[in-house]
Amino acid sequence: GTASDPYEISSAEELALLAENVNAGNSYSNTYFELTADIDLAGKEWTPIGSNDYSFNGTFDGGKHIVDNISIYPKKKDGNSCYGLFGCLESPGIIHDLFIGDCIIDSDRTHNGDSYGALVGLLKGGKLERCSVLGVTNVYVGAQGNMKYYIGGMVGEVTDSKGADITSEQLSNYMGNCTVRAFTTDFNKESTVGLLTGKPKLD
Repeated sequence: GTASDPYEISSAEELALLAENVNAGNSYSNTYFELTADIDLAGKEWTPIGSNDYSFNGTFDGGKHIVDNISIYPKKKDGNSCYGLFGCLESPGIIHDLFIGDCIIDSDRTHNGDSYGALVGLLKGGKLERCSVLGVTNVYVGAQGNMKYYIGGMVGEVTDSKGADITSEQLSNYMGNCTVRAFTTDFNKESTVGLLTGKPKLD
């Protein structure tokens, strides 16, 4: 898809196909997608679009539509470490004008450094513009000893394109006009947690 003629996504099945293709190694760099309808994922276990091995690098226009009832159940044997509707969004990837409804992430993983967010697990130099979580993000990871997790209402962890830490002052370079309505989580004392992003922590 191009900017003037993007690939259109109008169903849960088409969205899942995007996840399948990205997770098979297609980053879709310089490729454009547009969501043309609200998507309800109720009753489906969601596999994130992209992972720490294979990121999404394209442009995703949410069209001001909502993706609702996202359920993700990360497993101990998963090769992935970043979880959300999108697992990893990497530069030059952009997601804009996309709304998230309710999201639950219930993990039994005990891996240090995992990142969890309703929209994106790991934002690695990519950009989010005019995105909102309109429902409630619920993240349950358990209190596994001294493991450190990054947990946010919208994004788990934000880094630059090389994976280096950024400061909260730099966050506006990667996220603009993004909001989260409500967020609940259980976590251990080692984890960093925030309403918008887990890391960098804003509050």
